[in-house]
Amino acid sequence: MQDEMNRYLARAARLGRSLIRLADEAERARLDNSCRILYGIVRDMGYRIRRLVSEERSRRRGAPDPEEA
Repeated sequence: MQDEMNRYLARAARLGRSLIRLADEAERARLDNSCRILYGIVRDMGYRIRRLVSEERSRRRGAPDPEEA
């Protein structure tokens, strides 16, 4: 069970990094300011996902595996 959760957390972390990269690339390629708010939201969500994954990993390090209890 723990390995499966770690895989999901890793996927979520990759998703966060992908969102940040997407926003950065879109910002560089934009021709005007019309989508700037959208790119900012995408970037913010990427950072938020990364932060939440980090917090969850920290919590899991200190908690026993419920499958072993």
